[in-house]
Amino acid sequence: MRSAVPWLVLAATAAILFLYGHDQAGAEFQRARDLWLTGEYRAATRVFESIRRLHPESRHAAEALWEIASIYYSHHYDLSEARTHLEELVSRYPTSLRVGDALLRLAEIHEAGEYDLAAAVKYWSLVLERKLPPEEEREILYKRGRALLKLEQIDESERDLLAAAGDSSDHLSQQAHVCLGTIAQIRGDHRAALRLFEKTRELGRCGECRLQCRLSMIESFEYTGELDRAIEIAGVLDKTGYPKAGELIVRLRQKRDFYADKK
Repeated sequence: MRSAVPWLVLAATAAILFLYGHDQAGAEFQRARDLWLTGEYRAATRVFESIRRLHPESRHAAEALWEIASIYYSHHYDLSEARTHLEELVSRYPTSLRVGDALLRLAEIHEAGEYDLAAAVKYWSLVLERKLPPEEEREILYKRGRALLKLEQIDESERDLLAAAGDSSDHLSQQAHVCLGTIAQIRGDHRAALRLFEKTRELGRCGECRLQCRLSMIESFEYTGELDRAIEIAGVLDKTGYPKAGELIVRLRQKRDFYADKK
């Protein structure tokens, strides 16, 4: 019978080497963090890169990739490099606790400037497959719904926006209702759009939401031929200091007078 001693020695040696590598990776990770905290971003990136390259099985490897991506994203403004490292994190370390953050950051990068909204939708969908707090899920549904609206995937957008709006009257719900009103306009249902905009305007504490609702209501009233109502809302905008309100009122009055002369 062969002695088990050599195998035990090999196993013990492997364990020692693993622990040594783990400890070394941890020490290097802390050194990189210290460099990052003092603003030495390029030096920190080099150390994080060495952890990723020399200790790929360490629990610090995924964190190193996240930190590299964050440095490129936040300090070098290099979205391409940030995206590359985030994609590597997601593919090589799918069980890492950082994967959710990486997917969200990837969605944000692809959404920026509408660079690739379809890719942003894909990453948000992957995040939504994970267990999320309800408020975080609502926010992602809103972002995905808004992107789907821009991609003209109307039914899918409406589904997400309705879920994001829920029964709440908070800011997120108001933003979702503004988008839902836009969907009603696209479908030609201006009465439904007006109801949504009116309700949101009444509830809204957000100046941007109220402005968007008023502008959209003018658009729908103009479409239905209710130009006096459109002019009335434009007058409210003028009182709030909206810079283009004067031009808008003049155009609407001219249009009303033109149609009045045709009767």
